[in-house]
Amino acid sequence: KLARCNDVDLFDASLTSVGEEQASRIQNISLKLRPEVIYVSPMRRTLQTGTLAFKTVDVPFIAFEELREVYGCTSSQRRKASIARAEFPNVDFSRISEDDLEWTAVESPGHLKERQIRFLNYIRDRPERTLGVVTHSLWLLNFFRETVACTEPALTNSIFNTGELKGVVLQIDGFD
Repeated sequence: KLARCNDVDLFDASLTSVGEEQASRIQNISLKLRPEVIYVSPMRRTLQTGTLAFKTVDVPFIAFEELREVYGCTSSQRRKASIARAEFPNVDFSRISEDDLEWTAVESPGHLKERQIRFLNYIRDRPERTLGVVTHSLWLLNFFRETVACTEPALTNSIFNTGELKGVVLQIDGFD
């Protein structure tokens, strides 16, 4: 596992052809959800997943640093924001710093939880009520296990599959 974690070929990796197929398969479902905005991790594979899965949805896409993969591996390092912006011109990168400054330190669960709480505070204060969120399986697992009060085993007992879409209702109280 550690060798793959630091494999330079996985630096901000693209989706595989299987991942592209999985993301494309959920377009019909994503259209029925009628999200008002899509928040997406700035990692290439989530940007590709989001733009494929929500291809038929005409809403803003916002890259959000707090949604990115757990820090600490070469595979969790992202490209410069200007490079991602050129590849994904339909995504708003205004919340993303140009350089990836935090990826080198192995992230603690507590730090990840802090990022997740910053995201919750941000969406709590936004007018949109139906959101699409495109992030990573470990981010989601930690979110449902540690950050929010979730008792649904389907969300807390297993890692999300690549290209998996689940509907979740959140009630956000506090977190300041």
